[in-house]
Amino acid sequence: MPETRVIIVTGASRGFGQQIPLSFLQNLAADEKQMHTRILLLSRSEEGMAETKDKILAVKSDVQVEIAKIDLSQLDSLPAAFTHAMQCVFKGLQGGAVKEIFLFHNAGTLGPLQYAHALPPTQIQTTINENITSFFILTGEFLRFVKSIFEQETQGGGEIQCRVCIVNVSSLAAIQPFAAWSLYCSGKAARDMCMKTVAAESAHIFGGMEGIKLKTLNYAPGPLQTDMFSEIVHTCAHTDTKTTFKGMLEGGNVLTCEASANKLMGILKTDTFTSGAHIDYYDV
Repeated sequence: MPETRVIIVTGASRGFGQQIPLSFLQNLAADEKQMHTRILLLSRSEEGMAETKDKILAVKSDVQVEIAKIDLSQLDSLPAAFTHAMQCVFKGLQGGAVKEIFLFHNAGTLGPLQYAHALPPTQIQTTINENITSFFILTGEFLRFVKSIFEQETQGGGEIQCRVCIVNVSSLAAIQPFAAWSLYCSGKAARDMCMKTVAAESAHIFGGMEGIKLKTLNYAPGPLQTDMFSEIVHTCAHTDTKTTFKGMLEGGNVLTCEASANKLMGILKTDTFTSGAHIDYYDV
């Protein structure tokens, strides 16, 4: 069985989530002929994921791409849906053949960009579910699933050498408050801390499996030219913030998804970052 890497991307139907697998193939797998790549795309939009798949195959035609429609707001069905999707992309793989596994947590929502006193209670819970609760669920299910694969391999006498990396698409908002962004900032901060604690727990998660190297990364991609950026410009309740973002857009100070994703891949390629670290596009 050929050596294989598995890449999982949430929110993979557009914007930064669509660019992540493309930049990965162009930067971390561009010259590789021996390692086979499997990619799992997750999103609510099947049409968007189909577009992403076509773009992936245009870059590297021998990649196996799986698509799974998942709604992060449906918490009751989320664990089973995500596990089933992972079973599909890992189907037929033996633990010893898997050399790299990357989970890119990109999916999320801005939620209502309102002052704290004006936040609708129902939208508070919905936003927390999509940005925080689902994030914890997916992280936990991912770690359990990966651990089970390697446990089966070691119990059968096999050897494991695998790099496991969880990347949280973070934001400056995780470490700096913005007026009218209380829900979004809180969500980003919670996700960052989750990755820091997973980094601290790595020895316990894969206890006894010395061949597994688990690292986490919080990557803030900078201001991106996406639908989310436009949403901030048009809906944020704080006038100064709207003005600032509008000025960035008009002044050409907004990054392309490709430029930021390529920067992320450079960080992953050198692999010198401290597990659990928060790294901004402008830090490198």
